[in-house]
Amino acid sequence: MGIDTLVNVITVILAVGNFICLYSISRNKAYNEEKGKNLATKEDIADITKRIESVKDSYNKALETHKIELQKEFESHKYIMGLCHSIDETLLQHIASCLKVESEKDIEDCDNDESLLTSNNKLSNFLHTYKTRYDSIPVLRKLRSISGNIDTDYVLFNFMTTSPINGEVNAIPSERKKQFIDCLNESLAYFIPALVP
Repeated sequence: MGIDTLVNVITVILAVGNFICLYSISRNKAYNEEKGKNLATKEDIADITKRIESVKDSYNKALETHKIELQKEFESHKYIMGLCHSIDETLLQHIASCLKVESEKDIEDCDNDESLLTSNNKLSNFLHTYKTRYDSIPVLRKLRSISGNIDTDYVLFNFMTTSPINGEVNAIPSERKKQFIDCLNESLAYFIPALVP
């Protein structure tokens, strides 16, 4: 084997070695690049996941806060509605009390409206106390006016005379009494509608 051949063989071996080295380097480089991409993707996914979880957490906290606020508002409205219902029940009791006293009056007591005046006094005071609730309803505003006028006359009468003189009895003038009873019935019908066949 000559020197030329030996040089050629060594050159070929070096070329093949270089090729294998370069191939190996390029393969390692491609592998490392792909591994780097995968690692970067995993890191990106982890970062995205953290952000999503953070948004979920924030949303859940905001949702819970909103639920609590809605629950408080509901409880507040529930309390107010219960209070209004209770007030309305009391008004109905006062109206019913006045109507009951008038309907149960004996024939002998037909001129004495003492019980009706006492019941009316309670009704008048109640309607005056809750004026802002009931004055938007025309029939109840009218009832408050009639009831208040009767009560004022009754209080003035009692103030001016400590006891009935010469058999005087506490009587509401018949026209005003009819107006009062009609208004009581009309007010009652506002809360309790008539049955329809």
